[in-house]
Amino acid sequence: MADQTPQAAVPPAPPAAPPIRIERSRKPQFSLRSMLIAMTAFAVVAALSTFVGVLVIISIVTWLGVLLVPVALGTLAFYCRGPRRTFYAGAFVGAVGTLVLLRGNFVALSSLWQALVLVCALAIASSACGITALYTRRFLERRGWHLPPSDDAG
Repeated sequence: MADQTPQAAVPPAPPAAPPIRIERSRKPQFSLRSMLIAMTAFAVVAALSTFVGVLVIISIVTWLGVLLVPVALGTLAFYCRGPRRTFYAGAFVGAVGTLVLLRGNFVALSSLWQALVLVCALAIASSACGITALYTRRFLERRGWHLPPSDDAG
């Protein structure tokens, strides 16, 4: 008899590994240009605040922000459709009305509280006028007043 020695079993080959994915770095959140512009604007405001005071800078920034609110609301009222247009048109009227009524009291904001009161009054009046316009539209639509008149009355 021939001498038979058991041969070692060959282990099965491991399954092929998935290819290694190299993640590319994401685009940076801020570009160097935008960071330099922001830093320059901050430096200019900081330099001006030493000459004219912080309250004047806060007053200017608040007035610019408050004056941009009606522009944004008017643009939204122009480009939106349906109930959104109604709400934004009412909010636009409320914002403009608030600015007209309060223009004499807040010409030069002398404190941070006056700026806060102005911003709160603008937000409350815009929201209230927008909601009023929206509910008025719903009232008119329930009554059918938005439909063209019928010529059946004879």
